[in-house]
Amino acid sequence: MSKFKSTFIIAAFALLLLVVSSPAQAQSANGTLYICVNTNNWQMRNVPDPKECKKQETVIVWDFNALKGPKGDKGETGATGQQGTPGQSVTVISVPPGANCTNGGLMLTDASGNHFICNGAPGAKGETGNPGTPGASPVVTPEAAGANCTSGGLKVTDASGAINYVCNGASGGSNLFITRTREILVLPDTPSTQIGVLDLPPGNYLVSAKATARSFLSYSPNMICQFRANNQFDVDSYITMTVHLGDTPFGTTQAYSLPSGGQVQLMCFQGTPLDSQGRPLFTPQAITIARGVLWATPVSAINVQ
Repeated sequence: MSKFKSTFIIAAFALLLLVVSSPAQAQSANGTLYICVNTNNWQMRNVPDPKECKKQETVIVWDFNALKGPKGDKGETGATGQQGTPGQSVTVISVPPGANCTNGGLMLTDASGNHFICNGAPGAKGETGNPGTPGASPVVTPEAAGANCTSGGLKVTDASGAINYVCNGASGGSNLFITRTREILVLPDTPSTQIGVLDLPPGNYLVSAKATARSFLSYSPNMICQFRANNQFDVDSYITMTVHLGDTPFGTTQAYSLPSGGQVQLMCFQGTPLDSQGRPLFTPQAITIARGVLWATPVSAINVQ
C-alpha cells in the first residue's frame, strides 16, 4: 500500500471519528456526510454540499442513516391497578336554631365529618315604604228591571270600564244562605285551610265573605285567601294581605252560576317569606281567622258583558 493511500485511510478514519462524536456539526440535514479530498496532497475537508468540491478535489459520501440499529420490540402492557375506594357523597340538611347555628342554617356531611353553614342574624327593621297608589274601586249602581235584569239588580263597572250585572231573583224565590265560622288557625306552609263553606242548591248566586286575620307577634307574615267553587279555585277572587300585629279585616265577593248546585268554600294559606336566595326571612307562626261569615244571595241571572 502506498504512503499516500495509508495517509488517506488514517485521515478518513480520524475524520469519521470526529463526525461520529460531533454529528450535529459534521452531518448535513439529511444525515449524510460530504468530504472533499484533494487528489494532489490528500487533504480532506467537510462540506455541507458536494457541489462545493473544487476541480482538483474528489467527493466522498458517507450515509449515517445506515448506522442506525434495528428498532426494539415494544414491551408488554403492565397489569391494571386495583380500583380505588368510592368517595362519600356530600349530604345537606337544614338545622333549627341551636348550639351549632344561632339562627339555624344547613349541615353538610362529607367523609371528613359535619360542617355548618349558618344563617346570619336578622337585619334591622327597614323603613316604612311609601304609600301605594290607591286602586280604582268598582262602581256599583242600581239597575232597574228590564232587559239586563228582569227583576232589577245591580250594575257593576270595574276600573277597565267592563260592565257586569248582578240581578235579583224572581219575586218570592229569593233566599239568603249564610254561615258563620269559628276561630280557625292557618298554619304556615300547609295545604289551604277551609275557613267556611256554603252548600248551595242549583242556581245563580252572589257570594260574599268577610273575616278578621289576627296576629299576636310583631313581624308581618303574608297570607292569601280565595273562593273555591265545586273544588275549583277561583283566581278572580284571589286576595293577598300582610298581617300586622293585631287585627287585619278582609273580604271578597264573587258571582257564581251553579246549574247543579254545590259548595263554595273560603280557603286561606300562609307561606314562609323567602329572601332573594330562597332562604326563610323568619319562622312564621299560626294566624288566627276570627269573626268569619259567608253568605250567598240567589239572583235570577248572571250576565257578563
